[in-house]
Amino acid sequence: MIPRNQTDIRLPWHKVQDRLLLRPGETSLWFGTSGCGKSMVARHVLLGALSDGHRCCATALEYRPQDWMCRLVRQASTAERQTGACVRNTIQAMGDRLWLYSGPGAAKIDLILDVFTDAAKHHGARLFLIDSYTKLSIVGDDYLAHQQLMGRISRFARDLNVHVMVVAHTRTPWQDERSPPKMGDVRGASALTDLADTVVAIWRNKPREHAIEGGFATPDLLAEPGCLLVTHKQRNGESEPIIRLWFDRASQQYVGNPGERPVPMLQTAEGVV
Repeated sequence: MIPRNQTDIRLPWHKVQDRLLLRPGETSLWFGTSGCGKSMVARHVLLGALSDGHRCCATALEYRPQDWMCRLVRQASTAERQTGACVRNTIQAMGDRLWLYSGPGAAKIDLILDVFTDAAKHHGARLFLIDSYTKLSIVGDDYLAHQQLMGRISRFARDLNVHVMVVAHTRTPWQDERSPPKMGDVRGASALTDLADTVVAIWRNKPREHAIEGGFATPDLLAEPGCLLVTHKQRNGESEPIIRLWFDRASQQYVGNPGERPVPMLQTAEGVV
């Protein structure tokens, strides 16, 4: 078994353990259809890293920064409706471990990497999130353009010995909601999956949701996970796990087992948020 580096970042679900790790010097690609929960999964992973003491820097290119932070506070605290005290305690718990960049419209990778470099060199950030790749000013399947852009992101991760999570979309239209997307379904050129060290598809079990909402869900269907994380590639891992998760709508957290309750994820001097 490949020994785990102490700077590797674990995912926030205990059952995953070392089967899927975010390693320094690497880039991971997290993709799925519109509305499948990509940003929620990415924020949950980021919160897990924060709760383990890692410093993080994220982009919020598809959200207003205040909206992104509201969602983060909700996931961190498990509170569907946050009081002022809840928000203050959550921000306090993050301390100086989270930096958020919010760029207007189509963001420029030069500016993002400048911000990331400062966060890594001067503030000790080790995990970076780009959400999402679609906002990085490249249109279509120009392989060379995507290769150059993804190459710059990968070089940043390697040169600074940090990990970068990149959120991406599937090609449209996407017709089959019954199965997870494959690597070839990533929007943009294959350079994204070629250059990423790890590739994870995020699949939301909409057939299960529709059955529950319609009142015709069977016991077998209720036992199915609400979300799958399908590892299509893990260059420096020994496995490509499929992670079964269940979504808690109130907290917007993903839990590892059916019936499991979400838990607050950050600690303050007064206790857990």
